[in-house]
Amino acid sequence: MDSLNHPENKNDSAPTINADGRRRWLYPDRRSGQKSKKRLKLAIFLIAIYVVTPFLSLNGLPLVRMDISTGIVSFWGFAFRFHDGSFSFFIFVIFALFLFLGTSVRGRVWCGYACPQTVWIDWVVRPLEELLEGNAARRKISDSKPLNAHKLIRKVVKHTLYFLLAAALSHVLLAYFVDPAKIFSWMRESPFKRWEVFVTVFLLTGAIYFDFAWFREQFCAFLCPYARFQSVMMDEHTPVVAYDYKRGEPRGKKGAKGDCIDCQLCVRVCPTGIDIRKGLQLECIQCSRCVDACNMVMKNLKREPNLIGEFSHSAYLTQAPDTILSKLKRPKNMIFSAALLFFIGLLGIRVFSRHAVEVLLTRQAGTTYAQLEPGKYANLFRLNVVNTTSKEQRVALRTSRPEVEVICSGCSVPLKGFEEKEFSIVVATRTLGLQQVDLIVSPTDEVMTLPFILPEK
Repeated sequence: MDSLNHPENKNDSAPTINADGRRRWLYPDRRSGQKSKKRLKLAIFLIAIYVVTPFLSLNGLPLVRMDISTGIVSFWGFAFRFHDGSFSFFIFVIFALFLFLGTSVRGRVWCGYACPQTVWIDWVVRPLEELLEGNAARRKISDSKPLNAHKLIRKVVKHTLYFLLAAALSHVLLAYFVDPAKIFSWMRESPFKRWEVFVTVFLLTGAIYFDFAWFREQFCAFLCPYARFQSVMMDEHTPVVAYDYKRGEPRGKKGAKGDCIDCQLCVRVCPTGIDIRKGLQLECIQCSRCVDACNMVMKNLKREPNLIGEFSHSAYLTQAPDTILSKLKRPKNMIFSAALLFFIGLLGIRVFSRHAVEVLLTRQAGTTYAQLEPGKYANLFRLNVVNTTSKEQRVALRTSRPEVEVICSGCSVPLKGFEEKEFSIVVATRTLGLQQVDLIVSPTDEVMTLPFILPEK
């Protein structure tokens, strides 16, 4: 998308690093606008979902939980064990393909609108900071002055709130892996009783606090892997936040012919510290804060909006916006869409075709046959049964051959939800010519054919 970049602009260093290599602290200003209002509404919705989801249930199961104590994964009314790794594989692949398709069609919209890092930092952490220490300009001036009692109190209160917020979020995150009732009971116990849980939550709280208090946009610029491979999914039809340099240049307040008055507001509001006028950059999370800020200036100057806007390379050249349908018809997006539908279909088939009870029948190791009484011989097998549902199931074995007897004292014992048991099975017959037996497993009525060993005639 070189045509969206001013040919004289270069990005030789990270915007959050000074020339001497030290961290440059950012003080992003806040301006309201159409994009910001949409992002705020979505952020409130996402925060509510994150906080409430671990406490909701569907069909008697947690709405979303990967329970490490029971080894059960619950997801929207369905449940499976950790052993059923294919379910997790399908879910992660579907999420990845959805992210790829969304990036190709709408750009880096995940980072700007739905990423937890962006949502919490932009709509909870920084508003707390602004409430306690004032707007961006006031905070910058205050931080440049020596520490005094008033400033110290504000800093202590701010970081205390950050730590409490981090502790609350770490416990909510833990509720996605452990029953909340257990967490509440553990919180009333001594930390030494469950020290491993205490250490895990403490480290998680520390990591979240570190991110809120200091790391912030550094995560997007240096750690987030999505920023590195997003360019692979983007092309000339993908909308990005860009500056129309043909319209804006030459910039300046007096005697300039371009619409850009070089007010620097687009830079001051950027949460990652970039100058969008230098073109598309790795640090841009497509939050559109610069779009709202520039549109506010253009409105005051009675000039056309979207000097900075969301448009693609092709739309910039043709001045004709791409439609969602035209984007989906592109070969790459058709491949993403087909793969997404394919894996959703596979997941659906895997979910709705699985048996309520899974069985594994194997011969007892190191055995051939045994003589129970004159003329009656038996083979010994091991039966492993797993209840794959949350409801109680009862397993029974039978055979359609009257000359075969199945002895399994424990097979009729009911299995609780997701319970796994193993039994010994004796299969006996008086028919010396028998070479195999067919066992029918209830309640699935699955037929299992087993080789049968008898003495030679």
